[in-house]
Amino acid sequence: GYIYVVEPNALVVTSVIDVGAGPTSLVFSPTDPGVAYVASFANSHLSVIDLVPGSPTENHVVMRMGLPHGFGE
Repeated sequence: GYIYVVEPNALVVTSVIDVGAGPTSLVFSPTDPGVAYVASFANSHLSVIDLVPGSPTENHVVMRMGLPHGFGE
């Protein structure tokens, strides 16, 4: 359940984001470049990641939305 942030020029991992179990899709907001969303099949959550450079929560999950328990539980 991790997203790795990589500096493409140096090929160095700059951050590791814990998004929870079973991430399946990473989508970047078309209207806000400072936000990304990660869908999880394991727990039916959608995690919102702050990508704003210099933000106190940069490269952290700032919100999780979804069912209180995994789908079908």
